[in-house]
Amino acid sequence: MSFTDEVKHELVRYDSDNEKELEAELTALMRRAGSIILSANRLAFRLEISYADLSRRVYSWLRSRYDLAVEVLAQDDRFGGGNNYEIYLPDQPELNSFLKKLKLLTEEGRPDFYINPRFFTHKKQAQAYIRGFFLAAGSVNRPEAEYHLEIRCDHSAQAEDLMKLFFTLNLRPGFIEHRDLFVLYFKNFESISAVLNLMGAEKAQLKLENNRIVSGMKEDVNRRVNFETANLDKTVSAAMEQLQAIKDMERAGKLQDLPSGLQEMAELRKNNPYASLKELGEKLDPPLSKSGVNSRMRRLKKIARGLRGEQ
Repeated sequence: MSFTDEVKHELVRYDSDNEKELEAELTALMRRAGSIILSANRLAFRLEISYADLSRRVYSWLRSRYDLAVEVLAQDDRFGGGNNYEIYLPDQPELNSFLKKLKLLTEEGRPDFYINPRFFTHKKQAQAYIRGFFLAAGSVNRPEAEYHLEIRCDHSAQAEDLMKLFFTLNLRPGFIEHRDLFVLYFKNFESISAVLNLMGAEKAQLKLENNRIVSGMKEDVNRRVNFETANLDKTVSAAMEQLQAIKDMERAGKLQDLPSGLQEMAELRKNNPYASLKELGEKLDPPLSKSGVNSRMRRLKKIARGLRGEQ
């Protein structure tokens, strides 16, 4: 199941007893996923839905709240492997007034593509309208992927109104026209988390936030590992250079001519080839600081370079 499917199934289970909120959600769903049928002075409405639980919810709304005659047809999805559901409202006396109530028809009986102005001033209804639109034509990437949430609109009027609605909720979606669709999108964590929350997908929001925390921890661990690996590589490389200097002095018979402090340091490095400068200093009696050990190592390397004829 995709993350989009998870979010939509969670939204279908969102529970609200507020009549105006349910009306706003149903309006958005029917406006985006439905079509008005006018033929020979007969009026009908067709709504296409991809989820069984959503089709049951819509059917229940239409029957129990609006007392409409409703037909439901399940069709095989040849591409997705599941079912598509068609909810059909045949011509009936109540249908015209119902569509006008939802502002899907104007008072003159023409299709109305514009949002109900009431939604701009009622936050909960605005959230419900966005929830319905997302159920009809929204998608969101899984938390592990690149952040992206979008809602696809059929008409420019839909997109413009939906963008204004997001503005009232302090959200600023991007906008693009793509394949005859008008797409509003968000591409950052904060905005997507806020959209999931306002729609009522709190479990999905939590999953998104948990993934971000885990990803941040993994990145922090990787940074630390990389840092420590780089330091280890530097330590090993420096130690090899120091050991080579000591071998050169041994071959030249000059090691025994060094001051006692340098002889002691050379012997300590030979016996502890992978120790850090700090660890070498701690093994001396009395202990020597890291900078003190580094100073002696530089002197050993300088003497070895002189023996090789280097500057």
